[in-house]
Amino acid sequence: MTLKLKLDKAGKSRVDLLARVKLSHDKLKDLRERKASLEARALEALSKNVNPSLINEVAEEIARLENLITAEEQVLSNLEVSRDGVEKSSYSDSAAYRSV
Repeated sequence: MTLKLKLDKAGKSRVDLLARVKLSHDKLKDLRERKASLEARALEALSKNVNPSLINEVAEEIARLENLITAEEQVLSNLEVSRDGVEKSSYSDSAAYRSV
C-alpha cells in the first residue's frame, strides 16, 4: 500500500472516529440530563408523599440510566483511545510523507 493510500485511509478512519466520539459525547450528555431530570422529579415526589411504587419505578429508571451512562463512558473512553492512536499515526505518516 502506498503512503498516499495509507494517509487517505487514516484520514477516513480519523473522520469516522471523530464523528463517533461526538455522537458518544452527545449521547452521554442526553443520558445525564435525563437522569438529572428524573432525580429532581423523584425528590419532588418524595416531598409530596407520592405512591411508593411510583417512586420505585423512577428509581429503577435512574438505575437503568446509570448503567447506560457507565457503559457509554467506557465506549467513549475506547473511542478516544482509538482516535488518539489514529491521530498519532496520521501525524507520523504525514511527517514522513512531507519529508519525502
